[in-house]
Amino acid sequence: RPAPPSSVGAPGSPAGGSGRGELCSLGGCDYFAGDFVLMRSACGPPLIAHLVGVNPVTGLLRVRWVYRYGDVGEAALSVFPKKGASKYKRRRVSQLEAFYSFHEDLTPAQALLGRASVLFAAQEPVDPEVHLRGQSAFFCRFVYDPARGRAWSLSERRLKPK
Repeated sequence: RPAPPSSVGAPGSPAGGSGRGELCSLGGCDYFAGDFVLMRSACGPPLIAHLVGVNPVTGLLRVRWVYRYGDVGEAALSVFPKKGASKYKRRRVSQLEAFYSFHEDLTPAQALLGRASVLFAAQEPVDPEVHLRGQSAFFCRFVYDPARGRAWSLSERRLKPK
């Protein structure tokens, strides 16, 4: 499980705004349900999250966590094809690969750092650096369940949120 975000930062304005459906506005940037974002972590690199909604009472953002390769347990990584993947390529790709999850939390808008982009792909891009530009771009082929410590391909039909 990623470390909870710290709440240090400029105040966010949850829900409301211009009436165009944004969840919050922070630093002149509007955030909407469905956006992928980077969030401040209490320790370590920024966390990746998928904005789902906002709690109308508390104003906290409801997010689904997107796990980085290094946050996924060894047992879950067994879904990776073994043949043809050199250690160099796996190390290079692991920095860009993310795992979608249905793990949800409520978090303050002040933890938002900016937008991220996540490319959903059935297979690993041939050259991820060509398709993914910038520090906040990732690709995703798997869904990760941190409670079970397992990962599944995005193409599996039995995947659905709890």
